Amino acid sequence: MTELSASRNSLVGTWKVLSFWIEFEESDDRDEPYGANPEGYVVLTEKRLIAVITGPNREMDQSAGKLFDSMMAYSGRYRLQSDDCFITTVDSTWLPAWLGTEQVRYFKINGEKLWQSGKHMLTPSSSQFDPQESLRAPRQRRSIPVTAGAGGP
Repeated sequence: MTELSASRNSLVGTWKVLSFWIEFEESDDRDEPYGANPEGYVVLTEKRLIAVITGPNREMDQSAGKLFDSMMAYSGRYRLQSDDCFITTVDSTWLPAWLGTEQVRYFKINGEKLWQSGKHMLTPSSSQFDPQESLRAPRQRRSIPVTAGAGGP
């Protein structure tokens, strides 16, 4: 088995999201857009990624806009770029600007924890967000530590 296929096999599974934050490139500031205890999973098969993350304690009587702002979801086929990087070609997403984009994620597995982080980029919450420039004009980085946990399917 090659190192890349070993990495791919180690990614396969259902990973419970433990935290999600955005770090700002120009400062040490950090934002947790889905709160300190987000809910969700990242599922990786041999070829596909499916990710759903929401804020905790979402209420049924909230407006659709508020509920939408407190979640993210996307899926697509992924490929390993190296033994610590995979790229997902997004084919389904909560955010139309991501459709057809390639989302680059760097990863590290430590025991039962999978750490993911993305490139610096503009995000929809940024006042300067422009979907045409979002991959060329980096501003923010998403870091998504996730781990295999009890309660996963």
